[in-house]
Amino acid sequence: MDELGIPMPTTIDEYRDALEAFATEDPNGNGKADEIPLSFRTDSFCANPHDLIAALGGQPENNDHRIVRDGKVEFTANTDGHRAGVEAPGEWHAGGLIDPEAFARDDVAYLSKGKTDVPVLGSFFRWELKEMAGADRIDDYALLGVLEGVDEQRLTSVANNHEISRGAMAITRANEYPAATMRWAHRVFDPVMFAETSWGPIGVTLEEGPDGLLTQIPAAEGESEGERRQRVAPCGPRITTAEDFETVVAPERPDHRRDRRRRA
Repeated sequence: MDELGIPMPTTIDEYRDALEAFATEDPNGNGKADEIPLSFRTDSFCANPHDLIAALGGQPENNDHRIVRDGKVEFTANTDGHRAGVEAPGEWHAGGLIDPEAFARDDVAYLSKGKTDVPVLGSFFRWELKEMAGADRIDDYALLGVLEGVDEQRLTSVANNHEISRGAMAITRANEYPAATMRWAHRVFDPVMFAETSWGPIGVTLEEGPDGLLTQIPAAEGESEGERRQRVAPCGPRITTAEDFETVVAPERPDHRRDRRRRA
C-alpha cells in the first residue's frame, strides 16, 4: 500500500479498489503480474472470509451457518444477505482479485503464500501475522479494521463461536475393538487431555502453574505459536467450557491471537 500510495481502506468499496490496485499496478516492483490481492481458506476457523459476507451482504456468518441474534437462532445460509455476500466475492474471484487456490488447499500450502522470496501476498485472513508472513515481514502488514459495508453497517463474522469440536472421529466397520475405541474417545474428553490435544503437550506448549492452571509456554524464537501448535497438537473431539478456561487451561494470551484480516 505504501508503494502504491493507497490509504488504509475503511469501506468495503475502498478495499475492493485496493485489491484491484494490487492486481494491476505491480506493487512488488518485479515487472510481473504475480501479486495475490486476497487469500483465505473457506473452511478454516481463523482464515475464513466471512467478514466479507458480513460487509457485502449485511449478514453475520460463521462456518456452521448458524448464529443467535436477539435470542433467536438463524440459519445464515438461507438469507438474502448471505446470498448477496457470496455473490460479490464470486465476481472478485472471476476478476482475479482472489487467490485461485483459496478453495482447494491445506493449511501448509496456505501459509506458504506469505513466505515467498518475492512478496506477492497483498491481504489475507489469519489470526497470527508471524505464522502467515514470517517474523521478518511482520512490519510489512497492518491490521485492517471492520469495514463499513452494505447499508453503512459495520459487521463482523464468527458470531457465537464456540469451543466444541464435532465430527472429529469415526469408528468404521473394520475396527475390531469398538468398545476400547469408545473408552479412548471418552478419555479424550477429559479436560486436561483435550487441553493437550488442542494446544499441545504439557512441558512442550503448556506448563502447570501453582494453582494447577495450564498456561502457554512462549514459542521459541523464529517460530509462531500457531506453527508450533500445528506441529504438536493433533486436535480432535473436545468440549472446552467457560469453567475449563478458568480452572483447567488459560485462554491464549491476547498477543498470541491477533486479529484476522491484515493488509500490506
